[in-house]
Amino acid sequence: MEPIPDPARVALPVPLRGLGGWAWVVGGVVLLALFVVGLTVGSAHHGMPLGAALIGTLLLTGSIVIALERPVVGALLHVVGVFTTALFSTGEPWPAPVVTILALVVMVLVLATAARWWVSVATWAVACLGLVVIAGLSGPTPGAVGNLIVTASVTFAALAVGLLLVLWSRATADLDEARVEAQQEHAAREWAEERARVAREMHDVVAHSMSIVHMRATSARYRVPDLPDAAVDELDAIAAQAREALGEMRGVLGVLRGDDAAQLAPQPGIAQLHELIDGARAADVDLSAQIDTVDPVPPDSVQLALYRVAQEAIANIVRHAPGATATLTLRADESITLTISSRGGPPVDAPDRGGSGIRGMIERMTTIGGSLEAGPVAGGFDVVATAPRATA
Repeated sequence: MEPIPDPARVALPVPLRGLGGWAWVVGGVVLLALFVVGLTVGSAHHGMPLGAALIGTLLLTGSIVIALERPVVGALLHVVGVFTTALFSTGEPWPAPVVTILALVVMVLVLATAARWWVSVATWAVACLGLVVIAGLSGPTPGAVGNLIVTASVTFAALAVGLLLVLWSRATADLDEARVEAQQEHAAREWAEERARVAREMHDVVAHSMSIVHMRATSARYRVPDLPDAAVDELDAIAAQAREALGEMRGVLGVLRGDDAAQLAPQPGIAQLHELIDGARAADVDLSAQIDTVDPVPPDSVQLALYRVAQEAIANIVRHAPGATATLTLRADESITLTISSRGGPPVDAPDRGGSGIRGMIERMTTIGGSLEAGPVAGGFDVVATAPRATA
């Protein structure tokens, strides 16, 4: 879940967002000082009527705050404030008093960082050209030319600094984004290489061994003379299970290698539980089963998880409780409950205690929003998996 942005921080120009609330405090103090100084100096030193000084100073300072949310509106109001102070001021320096220059510096900085570049450039150009026109229409005044040059130079320097800050900020953001994308691509490449390595190891070790098992079981009737029919049937069953395991192994290898066809291949589900039970019985597991009809059929992810839990539980019975009597029950009520119980057999420790078997079953069920409980009971071991009828 992404954090909710702070409105006070987002409203600031990009270079100032790192300061957070302090930027508002400092900015508020600066604008208040400009307002007080502008009102005082405008009415006392520059001979402006109090009303004109108040309006002009309010436009110069208040427009800066407005420009954070409405840059164009703030720029227009600021230009009006610049012209107001120039038209009603009679003292030196003229036509742009010091407060006007300072306010215009702050405004172009704000506009450069809070709006498109042309807004700040247009504001600077209109303000400076307007001052030139006012000075020209009022007749030659000592110091007016120098004041205009200073005003244009200082405010242009502030404009350039603001635009450079924006370019630097955007370049930094682009660099950070590129760095994050590079890290993600590197992590994805490492993950793909690791999957390929695991697939290669599985192919070279497990698949090779299973192929040999299948080949030996299939060819045993031809290599070993006078095999009894029961042994031939047993070897054929072993070959069939090895062939099935090889098919599933190829599917797993395809998924690890990113093969789209393998990822879209059908996975075993509830319908294949009967085949799993038949295979266990063929391996001399005393296994009884009661499987309810599940209607509607649950999603493939739920079916696969239940099938894998049953597969792992039966394999644990074969490995850790030979000779035990086992029961598999699948009930469908509000949820689907799969129970695999074993009773009897030699007293052994709980299967895969501390290993990956039960932990893997728990992870599978948790992934689909279900649960799994497994542990020893009086005379045996129970595995109970509960799955929802549909995944979220």
